[in-house]
Amino acid sequence: MWQIIISRDSKNLKKKPNIIISSRVHSGETPASTVFKGIFEFLTSDRKEAKFLRKFYTFVLIPVLNPDGVVCGNYRNSIAGVDLNRQWINPDMEFHPEVFYIK
Repeated sequence: MWQIIISRDSKNLKKKPNIIISSRVHSGETPASTVFKGIFEFLTSDRKEAKFLRKFYTFVLIPVLNPDGVVCGNYRNSIAGVDLNRQWINPDMEFHPEVFYIK
């Protein structure tokens, strides 16, 4: 999985609260990519609100949480055949690695 880290500076990444934004856990929900692009463009812009957010928070953006599902054409399932959006309470490292490592 790809991740994009956005912050004001790389020295204080661990000192600031993290905000994780993921997209496409259900790979067929293609409009989520458009929303994600808007979030990315805003957070990396020169707008004063974006600069303020970058000063106090570190953003971890994950553009596609279920890349195998996208590649395989699954609408809601991962390559393991499970709905990753239902695995947040107790993800398994082998069968739900996407959720396991984000959590």
